[in-house]
Amino acid sequence: MKVLLAGYNIDSEIIEELKKKSPHRISRLREDATSQWEIRNLARRMSELASEVMPLTFLLLGGKDVYPECFKQQFGEYPKSSPA
Repeated sequence: MKVLLAGYNIDSEIIEELKKKSPHRISRLREDATSQWEIRNLARRMSELASEVMPLTFLLLGGKDVYPECFKQQFGEYPKSSPA
């Protein structure tokens, strides 16, 4: 499965072809609270689009800062690798 995402910025056009594993990596790094707001918003929109296509595959998309809470919401406990 491939999803074509086109995002427009003031300076440049971003076109990213995504495979199944790419959204997790992009989401984890670019939806984080420390990311630039434009990149964070673009990554969040990408996550929404990917989740519409394959909701179970992309169930845990989100920034690394929210991953433990997202995991707990889905499975009722924190991930074992989480410090929480």
